[in-house]
Amino acid sequence: MIDITKVPFNKFLGISLANNPEYLLQLDAREEYTNHLGTVHAAALFTLAEGSGAQLLLKSFPEEIIDNVIPVLRKVEVSYKKPAMGVIVSTASLKDTTIDLVTEQLLSKKRVSIVTPVDLFDESKTKVFSANFEWFVVLKN
Repeated sequence: MIDITKVPFNKFLGISLANNPEYLLQLDAREEYTNHLGTVHAAALFTLAEGSGAQLLLKSFPEEIIDNVIPVLRKVEVSYKKPAMGVIVSTASLKDTTIDLVTEQLLSKKRVSIVTPVDLFDESKTKVFSANFEWFVVLKN
């Protein structure tokens, strides 16, 4: 299985599994992530969110197929809610489906489209970012 934290760009940014089990991933507070306003740069937030959607998918599929699942980002709707500061953490879910239904479709058709809503929160648990990531997922072999 792909380790999202080891994807070269995610590794470069230092994206890690969240310390708090309520969340998926986190981006630590670092000056390198800030913009001209001193808040977390939009690109850093987007990268954390994209990785979070992928992390949800990869940890959700059954072990017997996960090594043959290839998610590719197709489309994104993003809303930056508030300026983000400090450590940023993420949550993600599946929209309008379950992993069982997705897996069934993937096994029968070898491809599926999935939407993962992702939210990012700062240290005060304020929602700073929301997005819907649409994934095209194929089953190789």
